[in-house]
Amino acid sequence: MKFNTLLIAFFFSLLNISVYAQMKGKLTYKLTSNDEKMGRREMDKVVFFTDKGSVEFNVDKRAEDLNQDNDESKGYLVFKNKKTDFIYKNFAKKSLYFRGLVGKTGYLTADTLLNFKWKITKEKSKIANYNCVKATTKFRGRNYVAWYTEDIALQNGPWKFCGLPGLIIKVADDQNMFSYQLTGIDLKAKFDPKTVAIPSVYANDKAITYKEYMILYKKKLEAFAKLSKVTTSGKDGSYGTVSITLPAEMEKF
Repeated sequence: MKFNTLLIAFFFSLLNISVYAQMKGKLTYKLTSNDEKMGRREMDKVVFFTDKGSVEFNVDKRAEDLNQDNDESKGYLVFKNKKTDFIYKNFAKKSLYFRGLVGKTGYLTADTLLNFKWKITKEKSKIANYNCVKATTKFRGRNYVAWYTEDIALQNGPWKFCGLPGLIIKVADDQNMFSYQLTGIDLKAKFDPKTVAIPSVYANDKAITYKEYMILYKKKLEAFAKLSKVTTSGKDGSYGTVSITLPAEMEKF
């Protein structure tokens, strides 16, 4: 009897591994940011994933019009030629690459998937028809609460979030400045798996480390701060100061 029980458990473990290995699809999330200076903003994100990794783009409605050959990723890749935002995760190498923006200049930036130290709680909730478990973490200056489901065996989520034993359905910081909510999942989405990579437009770019990116970003912030103190004079003899307002960042520098 004990042998049969172990055999059944082993069978289902193999089945779960098989299902996970075959996972391929598309996720959509809505990012909501509440910034006192910039106001409330919303942006849709699309994540194409396989068992090897995932790539996230901002949703551009024009991309849907460029959808060809039932490949749902093509439209987004067309607009990626402009070197706009993306986040690529390589599950096997535990690496992450993204477009780090400093002023108006974008840099191919290397990061890691090993940043998150999650604390899984016993609290549970039903979110978007999924049975979810609450987890918390602190990441680069912010405290986050995430709700994930083991109903979907994908240890991934929006933005840089990952590492929980299931798909992240919802995640937000404790100040509610940034929140992501899953709005759609399509396990039958048609796209070339080669899409899940660093966009080819970055092929000739040399990646900088996250530390190097942080140094560049801080220098730009210092330059903006100095510029904000500059006094200007108008043709009519009036005086004023330059005012520069920057949106809050998820990662505090």
